Amino acid sequence: MTHRKYALILTCDRPELLQRCFDAIAPQVDLTVIVDNGLEVPVVDQLGLSPHILIRAWDKPPNLSKFWNRGIEGVVYQAQRARCDTWDVAFLCDDAIVHPGWFQEVAEPMRALGATAGSTHSAVPVTYPILKTEKDSDIWNRMCPWAFVMQGEAGIRADEDLKWWWGDTHMDFTARGAGGMVIAPGAVVQNEKLGEYTNIYSHLAEQAGRDGETFAAKWGGRPW
Repeated sequence: MTHRKYALILTCDRPELLQRCFDAIAPQVDLTVIVDNGLEVPVVDQLGLSPHILIRAWDKPPNLSKFWNRGIEGVVYQAQRARCDTWDVAFLCDDAIVHPGWFQEVAEPMRALGATAGSTHSAVPVTYPILKTEKDSDIWNRMCPWAFVMQGEAGIRADEDLKWWWGDTHMDFTARGAGGMVIAPGAVVQNEKLGEYTNIYSHLAEQAGRDGETFAAKWGGRPW
């Protein structure tokens, strides 16, 4: 059975952070797919990123879920080329700098417990895996929004109606209903620019509010 490990990074005009994000995850995976929503000159052309696959995403205002799905399409193509039976995909924002061994720390218990998604805790390390198979209102123990891993062959996709916020929660809850989501032991992945674009651009803050309403309509309410 052939198994591959991939990383998928969303980036927009933050070359130094992208370089750090890439350098941290690249040794842990077979290939990295980068979805660039930045300037006309792709940011990866300014950096020494290899091996990678670049996907340009021109949409303004941005639709993060659409970008995730475009990246997933790129990963699936690579997995099919490699004739993979199974593959795991790390989903990362460019401001998430993972520690050495993070991918394996998450993927191993995810596979062992039959879950389809997982992450380390977003705030404090845990000492044992926490498996969730149903949606809940426990914001403390949810999937880390900026750094998580999913079973590629499970076929989970982002909801493109959720353009800026709540897309990660949709993927979290979808995974719970398709085998589970696990919070794995291991160090917290720091988000170096948490909420930066939402705080800077009012139209993105407004979109986040609309996304909350969309999520509530689809899932029967907001969990937090």
